[in-house]
Amino acid sequence: SVLSGWYHFLSVLCGRKDILQRVEVEFPAPEYASRYSDYFPCEIRFGAERNALIIHDWALALPVLSRCASTYSGLRQLADRELERVRLGLSFREITERAIGPLLNGQTPTLEQVAQRLNMAPWTVRRRLVDEGCTFQQVLNDTRRDLAVSYVKDTALTLGEIAYLLGFGSATAFQRAFKRWTGEAPGRYRERVGRDYISTASSTSSS
Repeated sequence: SVLSGWYHFLSVLCGRKDILQRVEVEFPAPEYASRYSDYFPCEIRFGAERNALIIHDWALALPVLSRCASTYSGLRQLADRELERVRLGLSFREITERAIGPLLNGQTPTLEQVAQRLNMAPWTVRRRLVDEGCTFQQVLNDTRRDLAVSYVKDTALTLGEIAYLLGFGSATAFQRAFKRWTGEAPGRYRERVGRDYISTASSTSSS
């Protein structure tokens, strides 16, 4: 659902459907693998090391149809900050967060699973996180929180789908956690963010 949403978003931005070179999916090909062709008009590689959309090099030069100077400026600043972080090197906490994300797929990943993904012993992961002033549970909770806010704000996934992706046992459990994290129910948060976006866009157009 997330990869499909990203592809749709990119297609809307440039007005073309042929921008994908390949889609990579971590898990083995399911029985319904052929259905993926309904969403992605390109090669689909299962059993990959990551979940990713690989875009044709030439597509990066396509103009954005609904371009907005203020949005570009904001995204450019975010990209520059991320590039600087990569240049300086990620903290071990950030490395762990990136290992946790793909494992949040209908389950809550354990320290052992994350350590295996990092090719480390569990006690090494625990010690290095403690050295940076945090615990594995804190990193797991923060990763879930950040992904939850992103899914609710930036995708059209249902609350049940988001709950599954983040390893919650039910949508109700996810809603309770989201309200604890943000002070708002996810449905109300999504509605408010949508209104704020429309209001900001209208103000920018007027100016």
